[in-house]
Amino acid sequence: MPTLADTLELEELKGAKVVAGSDGLDREVGWVHVAGVPDAPNWVNGGELVLTTMINLPTDPAEQEQYIQAMADKGVAGLALAVGRYVDRAPENLRAIAG
Repeated sequence: MPTLADTLELEELKGAKVVAGSDGLDREVGWVHVAGVPDAPNWVNGGELVLTTMINLPTDPAEQEQYIQAMADKGVAGLALAVGRYVDRAPENLRAIAG
């Protein structure tokens, strides 16, 4: 199975930047999910690379932190946050959790 590091080498992810959790680049990616709902942590199983935008996350910062922690607790391989349209960078409080 490819690792997160392998996945970041794909042409489709050219320009992606790791801003937290670089210790996990050796995690295997078993599946890729696009998360379009704020309760996504309830239906992931672990091992996924989750693609999302801030528009999908809860709006309250504490609830956003719970979302990221729930993803980590479920064992997702990684969380890719699209920047540019809804947010210009990953918020520091969320990066600290993913750290």
